[in-house]
Amino acid sequence: MVNTIAFTLLLVVSFGFFIYSMRNIISYLKIGKPENRLNNIKQRIINTINIAFLQSKLFRSKFAGLLHASIFWGFCVLLLLVIEGFLEGYIHNFSFAFLGKFYSLITITQDVFGYLVLVTVTFSLIRRYIGTPERLKDKSSRPDATLILILIILVMLTMIGMNIEKVFLGTIRGARPITIYLAGLINNDGSENMYRIFWWAHNIV
Repeated sequence: MVNTIAFTLLLVVSFGFFIYSMRNIISYLKIGKPENRLNNIKQRIINTINIAFLQSKLFRSKFAGLLHASIFWGFCVLLLLVIEGFLEGYIHNFSFAFLGKFYSLITITQDVFGYLVLVTVTFSLIRRYIGTPERLKDKSSRPDATLILILIILVMLTMIGMNIEKVFLGTIRGARPITIYLAGLINNDGSENMYRIFWWAHNIV
């Protein structure tokens, strides 16, 4: 009961901060000249798919584009895991395992992309300080970029920690071959308290 109330408060604060941030962004957008954004709907949808989802503009620089795309697509793949984690705040040990083989397909994809995002973001953080490309040498943006990358790393590490603890506790669902392999190397009995620490840290970050 206490965990549920605390988690609800965390969600309320998070949504409040999100709304506050969105209001600031919208206020900046309103400074610009008005523009009709309902014309040429077909082309706008195509541009959204190509630029936002396929990350086409970022691939002008192939290496940087691959790094950004890996992070973006990785988080898209992990979205169901995020929803699963939120629901677990209200339903103990909740999972979408009732989806059967489709869930196994989702979890194995999440497992691969989870570690891919961790490696990619860690490399991107190092690249900000060592072997930095000319276009990233503007030090004014470095603190913000560093904070964002560190937060993403913490999100991924706590997620991995949660899954490894689930392996130890025997509550892991779906197919997570990389996580199960790493858990075998650590060889621990597992701890419900440790799992909760990872879960809270993951959701707070």
